[in-house]
Amino acid sequence: MHLKYLVDSEQCRIPNINPFDTSVRKHFRISKWRPCPGNASLTYQENNILRINKTVIKQQYKNDYPLCKIYPILRLDIDDDHIEYMNESLQFKEDVNISHEFIKVQCFDRDNKKIYVNFHAFVQMKELPHADRSNNTYDNAIISSDDSVKNSHSTNSVDKENKLSLNVLLIGVDSVSRLNFIRQMSLTRRFLLDHGAIEMLGYNKVADNTYSNMIPFLTGKYEDELPESKNLDLIPFDEYDIIWKHYNKSGYVTMFTEDSTSGAMFNYLKFGFKKQPTDHYFRPFALEREKEHSFWSNNGFCFGNRMEVAINLQYTYDFIRVYKDKPYFTLTFITRISHDDMNKAGRGDFEYLKFLQKSSNQNLLNNTILFFFSDHGFRYGQFRETYVGRLEERLPTMYVLPPEWFRDKFPTLWNNLRVNTHRLTTPFDIYETLQDILDIEKAEERSKSNEVDNKNLIRISLFRKIPLNRSCESAAIKPHWCTCHFFTSVAVNNTIVIIVANYLVSYINNMILNSSKLCAKLELQKIINAEVSVSYFGNQVQTHKDYRVIIQTHPGGGLFEGTERYYSNDKQLSLMGEISRINRYGNQSDCIHDNLLRKYCYCNR
Repeated sequence: MHLKYLVDSEQCRIPNINPFDTSVRKHFRISKWRPCPGNASLTYQENNILRINKTVIKQQYKNDYPLCKIYPILRLDIDDDHIEYMNESLQFKEDVNISHEFIKVQCFDRDNKKIYVNFHAFVQMKELPHADRSNNTYDNAIISSDDSVKNSHSTNSVDKENKLSLNVLLIGVDSVSRLNFIRQMSLTRRFLLDHGAIEMLGYNKVADNTYSNMIPFLTGKYEDELPESKNLDLIPFDEYDIIWKHYNKSGYVTMFTEDSTSGAMFNYLKFGFKKQPTDHYFRPFALEREKEHSFWSNNGFCFGNRMEVAINLQYTYDFIRVYKDKPYFTLTFITRISHDDMNKAGRGDFEYLKFLQKSSNQNLLNNTILFFFSDHGFRYGQFRETYVGRLEERLPTMYVLPPEWFRDKFPTLWNNLRVNTHRLTTPFDIYETLQDILDIEKAEERSKSNEVDNKNLIRISLFRKIPLNRSCESAAIKPHWCTCHFFTSVAVNNTIVIIVANYLVSYINNMILNSSKLCAKLELQKIINAEVSVSYFGNQVQTHKDYRVIIQTHPGGGLFEGTERYYSNDKQLSLMGEISRINRYGNQSDCIHDNLLRKYCYCNR
């Protein structure tokens, strides 16, 4: 049965759009996996062993074994960009056991000419004082609890050391809406659904880009609520209360992996971290790999004969394999395959499927709750200018897959999760859910009351039953990002629309005023589109209306979308959230390094 709305309540109606709707079909094409063009590698890894590919030796070097050297890559606790190689290098001609995390391999012929370069990432188990306990699985927790009862004649649950620990596996893919995930990543989606994943159909972003949506996800706060939020190009994130610190304190091993370096979550126009933020951190490897320009092909999707996505997912797989008997928290966020072209996400579909299948077949997900998600939909281009494109940008994909035994062990949590598939949810709720996972048994007890703290409707765990009548306002979603409300077209020459459009230009110019020596003053060139909100929530008298306009400015041809509230009583305007830049600005704003202002600045030439 096709439902008209994904969320349908008195406070929120999110339309259920056909992902293959004829109105947008011209904007998408389905991309598929294809092999990378590079030659077979001379070296490959198998667990912690670096192996020589004897077939390559035979075919390319006529059994004349080259001499190879290993150069370990080290991160310096200065900032996120200081990397060095260890002075000592290991020479080898045969398979060798590796004790380092990240290495560069170079091979030389008899004349000492370099004939081969590659990079390998290994997950080495670390002796971590905060992670000295074993992973207490569902079955082990039952046994431990029974023993505790026998020995102490107590009916209390197991102690802290023996409480049930659920691993957390967060797999993020940049700029993929719920609908584009259906279009482009059908193999991955089918795996998730076949294994019982719950899709959050009303998952609504709360801000513009990756960083501003992941901060609520990882800290439970908006970015402007963080201390010194305006100076993050100078101040490291080390002292910020990111969720993986909570898992660290609870005895979990932690990992953070990204593919992008310059556009990374905490590094794009920001300082990043001074000290390594998690127990395992992929960035040093990614930085060094980036420098080997000759290895990249297929528009940067391939490094040598492997897709970059596959390398990151292999590292994630190795992490959950190595720490299968320890509680772990891992965040893997992959950007480049989908960030710049909404039709390229499908290129990685088969790699994600292989990762999930292999992890499942090796029983590595038996005690793990998986979140497969995106930060937002596609934010730029002609598709974004359409009605469907605007909705998709605000509705990223989100799937939650607990282990199979979870539904029997925690029936209330499972049922609430299923109910919430048709409720309005946000990244703030994911943060609260991650907090619940830290003590999942207590979360089960707490959820049985089915009472939600009405003073905290901003952050509600997905394991609590989210109120059907939750509104964007109560969930702290600003009107500009809210998908709950219906808008209808209004003429671009409407008097109020013209006032709203000019207000938007003035607002942008005020934002860049302090950078006026660098940025040109913008003028309204054209009103592209205008809409006004329509209330379908009863007959109450409205004192205001929200207008959403798309304008083009000069110089630079920037396309901006803003939502302004017009108060009919005193004819005042108020901006209701950020102003979206919906076409690419390329190098127009290279003269300025402010993360927010880059969207609006057209550099004086």
